[in-house]
Amino acid sequence: MTEVQWVPPCTLGPEYTKSRILRSNQENGDYRLVGEIDGIVNNSAITKFVDPTGDRRNHFYIVRFVDPATLAEMNDYVLGFFPPTPREKRLRNWIVDFLPLVMKEEITDENIVQAIRYSIYLYNNIPAFTCFTVDTLPLCDEPFIILGAQVWLLYLKYLNLSIRDFSYSDMGLSLNIDRGAKMKQAIDDLNKQYLEYVRPAKWKYTPQGVGLGTVPLPISLGGNLNRGLLNVLDLLNSFGRIIIFSIGLSQCFRFFS
Repeated sequence: MTEVQWVPPCTLGPEYTKSRILRSNQENGDYRLVGEIDGIVNNSAITKFVDPTGDRRNHFYIVRFVDPATLAEMNDYVLGFFPPTPREKRLRNWIVDFLPLVMKEEITDENIVQAIRYSIYLYNNIPAFTCFTVDTLPLCDEPFIILGAQVWLLYLKYLNLSIRDFSYSDMGLSLNIDRGAKMKQAIDDLNKQYLEYVRPAKWKYTPQGVGLGTVPLPISLGGNLNRGLLNVLDLLNSFGRIIIFSIGLSQCFRFFS
């Protein structure tokens, strides 16, 4: 059993008062009808449905809208999404608590859940590479996901502000509204701190230990070796030179003997 939610499209006409919920085992697969409900009850929009045989890990949902008088379906449809899990809701509360007040009214739960999942995706792709999900993420790594989600939510707000910013000048009078620049600077500072915190923390997931696991690229491609590994290579190089020197001396003694 799983609950599915959706947001009706802004172009939805008043005649489409029925909602059809369709499910598939593949995102681009064949969607089959699993339920039909009234979209309006007591002048309130109904935007959720409980699928008794649903599985949020393996099922995908879309919602279509129907005119019951003509049985005609609206051309457009929307994607169904799942309400946040208890862990996602707890992470959401942490994220919202640290967001600026001006953002709290504009950011939806769906935005925050998407930011959490995108933050985990980015965290996984910072070396050493990992494959965490919302369910398998270790507790000690939660602060990095919270910080990363805040960065991307700030980006979302920045795009809205930068579009509305403008400059005006006439007869020596100038007016400049540039809130986006200040927010961009805040984003850059936060993103820099995020990377500084995450990179050392990911060392614990290196498959061969810190020394061998922190070589991001082959040396020929400009990669940087960990200093501990360089010390090992220097030691091996020194031993190699001693051995070659010893072999050379022995050959000299044999020649002059």
